[in-house]
Amino acid sequence: MADTGKTTRLFERNSKKTFFKARVIGCEKREKTYAVELDQTLFYPTSGGQPHDTGTLNEIPVLDVTEQDETIYHITETNIATETEVEGCIDWDRRFDHMQQHSGQHLLSRCFYKNLKAETIGFHLGKTVSTIDLSVSEIQDDMLDCVETETNRIIFSNQDVKIHNLTLDESRKLDLRKEPSVDGMVRVVSIADFDHSACCGTHVHHSGEIGILKIIHKERYKGGIRVTFLCGGRALKDYQLKDKAMREAGSILSAGESDIVDVLSRWRDERKQAAKTIKNLLEENLTREADKLVQDAHDTGKVKLVTRVFNSRERAHIQLLTRKTAALGGVVALFGTTDKTGHVFFAVSPDIQLDIRPFLKKACDSLEGRGGGSASFAQASCLRTDQMQSVLESIQADILKSV
Repeated sequence: MADTGKTTRLFERNSKKTFFKARVIGCEKREKTYAVELDQTLFYPTSGGQPHDTGTLNEIPVLDVTEQDETIYHITETNIATETEVEGCIDWDRRFDHMQQHSGQHLLSRCFYKNLKAETIGFHLGKTVSTIDLSVSEIQDDMLDCVETETNRIIFSNQDVKIHNLTLDESRKLDLRKEPSVDGMVRVVSIADFDHSACCGTHVHHSGEIGILKIIHKERYKGGIRVTFLCGGRALKDYQLKDKAMREAGSILSAGESDIVDVLSRWRDERKQAAKTIKNLLEENLTREADKLVQDAHDTGKVKLVTRVFNSRERAHIQLLTRKTAALGGVVALFGTTDKTGHVFFAVSPDIQLDIRPFLKKACDSLEGRGGGSASFAQASCLRTDQMQSVLESIQADILKSV
């Protein structure tokens, strides 16, 4: 819609203009800020998926721009008196970035509809990326490439981008992607004869100004597909970052960029094999350690009691060692670790009729622990570790009385 509200919307006439003069016709205090109303403005308010412009009014920063009942409010931290004549200046870098992303979105949405009959049902222009939500449940990667290529073909052909203010009937004569939801005059953004869309946003004047569009991600979202993309300066920055990462990766791997994937694939396979070898060696070492612990255990004739507190050992390794020790038969294992946070692991061999859980509860009560388990294996994390050795020895004495 153009010039139908209380504020004349200069940004709809010329999106490239960055300087204007206006008169303050209202200034409302809002907690710690002021909402300044002008008779006309170049500042675009947040709407239609596009964020607001920033800039200054008489060198006073404009923090936000909102719209209510066709009136545009410029949010500042400073009061500007009514009837004051102000000079406004738009942050061009932010404005042009939004123009690139929004115009690119129009072309991308048209290409998705043209090739897949996928309607755009949502658009969000974010701070770093933009997204569109599509009314299809699946899109193959090769079709994404096709749509991306066609979108860039239109961008590179540098088509004119025209703004038309039409009646509703006039707008319906065009091949609009979506039926306008307004009464009265309709603002239509046309990119040659390729796309016609009812839109109040700011746009480039020629498609070539979009630069390039790159789709970087797709995901399922609310039954449809969300596509994330970058245009213009954002796409360039993304390419620069990824190119730097590729060159650094190539240097680390001593590989050319075209060979990085193959080198990483070999590295992944070698890493898997190394992990498997390490696991086997760990199993063997823990088995030998369990044998040695049982050989040195306190043997009552009915049960062998193994009690140990370990430092600087991985918790998962101690847990496995506990199980291996108990698996040797005729054993009660009471293990603890004080590395970073305290843990206890209690296990009893299947051939011994003993429920280990009451003893774990005692450990938790004494060491401020929390845990649980079965009658044959239980574990807990503990806040106190300074008393772990004495607590485990006390539990060992209790077990000796029980077996």
